[in-house]
Amino acid sequence: MDGGANEDVRGEAARLRRRLGVARGRLDAVLRAGDDPGTGRVGDAAGGVAGARGGLARIDDDEVRALLRPASDRIARLLELTDGLADGTLSEAAVRDAARAVADTQPFRRPR
Repeated sequence: MDGGANEDVRGEAARLRRRLGVARGRLDAVLRAGDDPGTGRVGDAAGGVAGARGGLARIDDDEVRALLRPASDRIARLLELTDGLADGTLSEAAVRDAARAVADTQPFRRPR
C-alpha cells in the first residue's frame, strides 16, 4: 500500500478513535451512574441532565448492567486497536484480525 493510502487509513482510524472514545465515555458514565445512585446525573459525556431525563442515568437493574458491561469491554478493546492503527504501531492486518476476534465475542440476535 502506498504512503498516501496509509495516511488515509491512519486518519480514518483517528476519527474512529474519537468516536469510540465518546461512546465509551457515555456508556461508562451510564454504568457508573447505575452503581452510584447519587443524583442520577451522568455528566456531559453521557448527555448531562438531558441524558438523566432520558432514563439512562440510573440503571437499577443488575441484569441490564451485566448486559452493558461486555459492550463496554468490547468498545475499550476496539479503542485500543484504533489507537494502534492511528499511531502506526499496529498493521491493518493485525487490527483486522483482532477486530474480527472482538466481533466473534458479540452475541448474535435473531430478528423477532
